[in-house]
Amino acid sequence: MRTKDPSRRDFLRLTAGGLALAAMPVLPLTACSGTGPPARARRLLVLNLAGGIRSSAGFLASTVIRLNPWGLIPGVRGPLALGRLLDDALDGAPPIPDDDYLLGPAWRGARVPRFRDVVDRFSVLGTWSIYRGYHARALLEEPSGDPTGVAPGLLTRVAAGLARTTGNELEVPGFHLTPRARFGGGEGAVARYVPVELETWESLPSTGAADPHAERVTGHDWATGTPMRERFDRARVASRAGLGRILTDTAASRHRGCRVIGARLAMPDVAVGDPLQGEAAFGTVRLDDAGAVPLTNAMLAELFTRCLGPGNYDHPNHDDALDAALAVRLLQLGSPAVTLELGNFDLHSSERASAPPLYAYLGRLWATLSWLLPRLDDPSGEGSLFDRTLVATMSDFGRDAAGPSGWNAGEGSDHGNDPACFYLAHAVMGAGVTGGRLIGGVRTDTFDARGAGGVSAPPQLLATMLEALGLDPADDEYGLPQAGPVIEELWP
Repeated sequence: MRTKDPSRRDFLRLTAGGLALAAMPVLPLTACSGTGPPARARRLLVLNLAGGIRSSAGFLASTVIRLNPWGLIPGVRGPLALGRLLDDALDGAPPIPDDDYLLGPAWRGARVPRFRDVVDRFSVLGTWSIYRGYHARALLEEPSGDPTGVAPGLLTRVAAGLARTTGNELEVPGFHLTPRARFGGGEGAVARYVPVELETWESLPSTGAADPHAERVTGHDWATGTPMRERFDRARVASRAGLGRILTDTAASRHRGCRVIGARLAMPDVAVGDPLQGEAAFGTVRLDDAGAVPLTNAMLAELFTRCLGPGNYDHPNHDDALDAALAVRLLQLGSPAVTLELGNFDLHSSERASAPPLYAYLGRLWATLSWLLPRLDDPSGEGSLFDRTLVATMSDFGRDAAGPSGWNAGEGSDHGNDPACFYLAHAVMGAGVTGGRLIGGVRTDTFDARGAGGVSAPPQLLATMLEALGLDPADDEYGLPQAGPVIEELWP
């Protein structure tokens, strides 16, 4: 496990999402006022599979070797085709014994679920765009609905929309973990709603000593002198006029928000990767035979690092696993929207060797979230986090068919000008989503959606996420008026 002090860049990222927040141990999200559609969810969790996942080897798999050289999960039937890479035991490896899924004593005999055990809890949704294939465009357009880099990202849209519909500032902002794609950003009035960005769990102020440059950069030192700094901010705002005053007021708002959320993130119960804070607990988790027990940092860290595989502590996605634990903590805090980026799926070469542990980790992570979230209370007091959180995967694009063997010359796959790249399969669960369905499927011998019915454009998925939170996707300020109809088929 790596440890380091927060860097100047870390503090800069944390200041990116300041809002007017209230310092409370648990920060509930205010309910929408009814100005939008009925809310199916209170929260959003996006797993962004950075670099471009092979839909043909993941959630909508093909038996055609040039598209999916790994094949399908044995014994899994239903409307979904699920790639062998998402299963627990990889090709050529013996089955993993049940005892290897047994968690430590704190979990009171609980076991990590197998991916094949949860396939009825989620559905798969296909989207199609002929503009997919290039990272520079995908990193902007997939999470924002626009390729220009001007439109706000999904997390910014969510925060701005919730502030509009409630008439109040959010008590907790959105969070973007390991930021890469444009889930934040935004100009004009929505700029104040950009999410807090954390490069990694190690960027938390609770994981190390304060950066010596932090006060100069952020206007605060996380601990002392808040009245003086707020007085300084008020004086700066009062000294400006016109556009300068608007910009200064936005900066002052971010400073105020960061003082509060920074102090909350510095508390021990958020330090999921710090062994010195392992006993710190936040909320409880319901276990089958033991009732509810306090959910400690050590328990979360154990659960999510197990997603890497039994005994696999040198996995390249170790930090991703702890970031997933942090994402759960942020949902428990009451954040309305969290994006966790993980990868890298951009395997132009060595995919034959590198994809199996990465995809298997994704399958275990998805299964773990589907098992854990129903056992945690939503901060609103209404149902579980699974009931109130819409969980979805996104990615840059699909990947090309490669050669007849399933590989290019470097035993990888590419992206650019191929239907398998333009089509992308998303897994979706929670917030009342009907499980076990395929919406917008295509023929898996081509992955060509031209002429296929029911396949949605990428902005429709973004609009659907907004509507699920009770927001109006046609709103000119935070919505996507040109996105087209929302995807109602996800729900009963």
